[in-house]
Amino acid sequence: AALAFTSLWVLVVSTLVLCVSSLVPRKTLALVAFFGWIMLTEAVCQVLGQVTNDDRFYLLGMLHDFEQVGPWIFGRRPPFDFPPSWSLAALGGLFLASLSILAWRLRRLEVVA
Repeated sequence: AALAFTSLWVLVVSTLVLCVSSLVPRKTLALVAFFGWIMLTEAVCQVLGQVTNDDRFYLLGMLHDFEQVGPWIFGRRPPFDFPPSWSLAALGGLFLASLSILAWRLRRLEVVA
């Protein structure tokens, strides 16, 4: 279970970081953009979840998705009131979007070369 969770974490986060770094010209800007995106989405989902009292808004935050999937993988009760498969789908969508952007950026580099 530990290997599955850490593999999921590394796969999703590393492709997202590579995606962001392929979109910006400087590594400092990529770091700021990555952490800014994480902080913004986490803040928005936290506010929307608290205001509406609806746990489904936590699907918008990547860290909340890992927080939902982690206990489920380890056989414990997830903290939010929606199926962990929804969080897996959200993480999968983020992973596929990051891969698509990376592929698009690499194709542009191949055309120039």
